[in-house]
Amino acid sequence: MTLLLIIGLFPTKSVREGNQLRVFTSGQNLNLYFWLGLLPFFVSLILTIFILIFFQFLPPRLPLFYSLPWGEQQLANHQQFFIIPASIILIDLINLALIWHLHSSQVFFKKLLSFTSFITTLIFLITFIRIFLIFA
Repeated sequence: MTLLLIIGLFPTKSVREGNQLRVFTSGQNLNLYFWLGLLPFFVSLILTIFILIFFQFLPPRLPLFYSLPWGEQQLANHQQFFIIPASIILIDLINLALIWHLHSSQVFFKKLLSFTSFITTLIFLITFIRIFLIFA
């Protein structure tokens, strides 16, 4: 934590009160992490609405499971595409539960978990868009 304070990656202010060192983050930073925590839920909602509305115009089976052998095994029906928003929500809920259980002095790990949620949401969103753009 001290190294990060020296480098200045996370704008924080530390104050020594007696034998304890208290670390404060700016209000803007906390607001940023609040929105980073809510972003996966919004993205999941948008993806779900998108699946419900636009997938009627696409072929009945689309490639989703790229780790399986090439061909029929990679294809998924429209209902299986709900795996993507469900995975986003599940990962975000796990990260939020971990953030909630961490002590308030573990600011770095809380930030790391919120950025992890953001990055996984971004990866799932890019995957979804690339699959959709194959047929658009």
